[in-house]
Amino acid sequence: MKSPESTRSCTVKRVTCWLTPKLTSRSSGGAARKSGAPYCSLGEESMGNSVVVTVAIVAVLVVLVSLAAIDSRMLPASPWLRSGLTSLICAATGAAAWLVLAPFVGIQATGDLFFPIAGLAGVAAFLATLPVRGVGTGILTTLIFGLAWSALVFVPTAIFALGTLGSAALGLVPVDHGGSLAVNVAGGSAALGVLLANGPQAARPRPATIRVGVGVIAVVALSIGWIAWLATAELAFDEVAVQIVVNGVFGAVGGIAGWLAVQRIRHQSTTLSAVS
Repeated sequence: MKSPESTRSCTVKRVTCWLTPKLTSRSSGGAARKSGAPYCSLGEESMGNSVVVTVAIVAVLVVLVSLAAIDSRMLPASPWLRSGLTSLICAATGAAAWLVLAPFVGIQATGDLFFPIAGLAGVAAFLATLPVRGVGTGILTTLIFGLAWSALVFVPTAIFALGTLGSAALGLVPVDHGGSLAVNVAGGSAALGVLLANGPQAARPRPATIRVGVGVIAVVALSIGWIAWLATAELAFDEVAVQIVVNGVFGAVGGIAGWLAVQRIRHQSTTLSAVS
């Protein structure tokens, strides 16, 4: 195993790095790496950075729009346009927090992923503010919560998980899960905290509804967008990206199957209307 110092010198040049103890990997430049060396997805010499980064940004935006459509049924009933714009404004709090605060620790902490992670911050802020909006909280309070949560939770978590500060501080190579820790775990924890603080007996506004067709299209778009983000977060179109896509497809299919099972148990129905 390489020393933390040599690992850090690698992660500065190549954004997504993790240890592969028993595998022989190839970087996007084609040079084979020995077993136990850190696998690095993209070097400074690699071509097509801008294309991959652009695809990553588009993929994250697709994820955000899809989630806004799917999760609208968790919000109080309101005109579709108003609900959508509010969702985008809430997402903007996360992106703003990242764009303002992350440069203070150095843009090189995340390299080419800096702007895609800004979109990911928007996704996280949207998810974190969902329960706040769901109980009928005003827009100003919701935006303050989104900004505070993004600044205090998302930004440091994303820098540690997706950047190089983890290896610098603890002598560990950051393991990139496509932002799962910063978005799903941290965002879900924020949502759980709000729900627990609000209490189960609190009156909730009448929820919005979503058309079955819109829900199905949004689920498909969400799956495609998230898989595309996972692949492009590796910042290279290589054999590892193919493995990520395959794993992502199986994960999406498994997640849908699991949700259908839950719906069957809770509602004795697996129709499209019950699922969406």
